[in-house]
Amino acid sequence: MRKKGLLFLITALCLSVNVVLAADEVLVKGELTQVSKDQFLNALERMDERTRKQFLSKENRVFKAVKNYYITEVALAKAKKSGLYTTPKMQALIEKAVGDVVLKDMYQTYLEKELAKKKFIGLARDYYKANKEQYKTAPEVDASHILIDYKTRSKEAAKALAETIRQQLVDGKDFVTLAKQYSNDPSVANNQGHLGFFTKEKMVQPFGAAAFALKKAGDISPVIETDFGFHIIRLEGIRESAFIPFEQVQKKLVADLKKKEVVKINERFKAELLDSKNIEINREAIQSLVTSRSVIN
Repeated sequence: MRKKGLLFLITALCLSVNVVLAADEVLVKGELTQVSKDQFLNALERMDERTRKQFLSKENRVFKAVKNYYITEVALAKAKKSGLYTTPKMQALIEKAVGDVVLKDMYQTYLEKELAKKKFIGLARDYYKANKEQYKTAPEVDASHILIDYKTRSKEAAKALAETIRQQLVDGKDFVTLAKQYSNDPSVANNQGHLGFFTKEKMVQPFGAAAFALKKAGDISPVIETDFGFHIIRLEGIRESAFIPFEQVQKKLVADLKKKEVVKINERFKAELLDSKNIEINREAIQSLVTSRSVIN
């Protein structure tokens, strides 16, 4: 069944509030309410016949839908028992028989109450301290380079030219002047060969390895070859590895912790509504709803 059909089904189950006849076979029964077979099937009447048969052909799908229907009914029963019906907001919802909205309203209240119990900034700080290595920046170098390719010259000629340029740099010639004159890097017109800061992994190898082998600003690398051609690298600066301040990661850490907590709260909310210790599930009755695939065709 298509996803759209499933969404329609869940909406139908949640919105349907029907009177259960005494003779109905009970599918699920708890302390506050119950769901009968006729009640559940009446909800399915909102679907066309073929879609309904396709839905009923999957046992796990039927069990899940019955459970969701029961959870909505319990939410309505709890809202009534707790006196929530006395508020104008809840009265309006009940009058419209919008069970799913009642459930969402109860869950939102429960969620806000449970989240308020947690000191997320403190928890985030504790997590940061316990996992500080995760928040450490990689070392970076600032470098410039001159590229000599062999698109218009032989590989041997390109390497010889690169070695000549490197020697000129070692002898004190101006890097920017040589870069503008010889570099085949298209960006040289804008950056004069300056690449800025980068991590070792960001560059192709052996370029990254050669750049990180340099020790101090002004050092010139040997001529190295990559798929782009031959490079001469000059080190401009080094940025050591450092811990990212907690304040810079606090927002994301808190958001991640809240997201995980919401999952736990959602499970607790469902568990409390289901009240598994006192609930009676008529598995045979639910299984009897499952339709043989042969009747679909």
